[in-house]
Amino acid sequence: MGLPAMCSKFLAFLFLALLAAGCGSRQKTERIVMKEEPKAEPPSFGVTKASADAFLKPGDFIFRYVNPSDPLSDKVTGAVIRKSQSAIDTVLFGVNEIKRLVTKTDSDFDRALSEGDPNAVHLAVYLGDGDDAEAYGSTPGNASVDVWPLFSEGRKGTAWRVFRHKDPRVASEVAAIARRWANGRMGYKVPLELFAKDAAWNDRARAAVREYAAAADLAGGPPARREMFCSQFGVAVLQAAILKLASLGPAPTDAQLDALPREARTDSFASPLRVYGDWEKSGAFVLAGHVVIE
Repeated sequence: MGLPAMCSKFLAFLFLALLAAGCGSRQKTERIVMKEEPKAEPPSFGVTKASADAFLKPGDFIFRYVNPSDPLSDKVTGAVIRKSQSAIDTVLFGVNEIKRLVTKTDSDFDRALSEGDPNAVHLAVYLGDGDDAEAYGSTPGNASVDVWPLFSEGRKGTAWRVFRHKDPRVASEVAAIARRWANGRMGYKVPLELFAKDAAWNDRARAAVREYAAAADLAGGPPARREMFCSQFGVAVLQAAILKLASLGPAPTDAQLDALPREARTDSFASPLRVYGDWEKSGAFVLAGHVVIE
């Protein structure tokens, strides 16, 4: 699978360690923050497994959301796993990887920050009864696209932003497709190259949408995909659901794809922070809450 790891846990330190590492310009970071207009905070709820379905619905997209007050501890971010499959110090790993990755892609990183929310570090699909579908792993050996418990011991105290699609038909298809795909066949893809390529709506993105749509009813997801990262899985599931409902056939044209709703025209090769920003601006979702796992 190559460098198995956990998307939420790597990306949390990737963004949080950036400032500490001094990679990129401090002036640039401050400029980006100053550009942002204050946003209305969603309602906040403490949720247990027993109360989850009173606040969450199947088909909700949930973004792991790192607050400035979050402790930089294993409970929140966990361990990053190297090729040797041994846990190493997450802060040092984050700093070193940021120096390597961002040095050559500073403009891409700045653009991603300006168009997204750097606190959004992971993405999953809620299925109901306390379970979600996601690209995740609790150990090096089990990292995969699968059904996982949202209310595991290691996630106590974590916060999640709930994006609920305004069309209940879309949400229903999202839940069905996510459960169908999340059977462990696809492994977890480490998204180290997210900063090496700019997420964009282009021929590559359109080809991926066609692939996802064709696999909407297939157990285990698109056959050619051996692995996915967290936000790729979320975007792919949404695109498959929307195209299935649109009944565009097995080979939609570029013009048909370009006419899809804005939320379906997000490149699946995008980081959680970029997806969060794109979907927030699309107007297709209700930000239903800020959920803290108790």
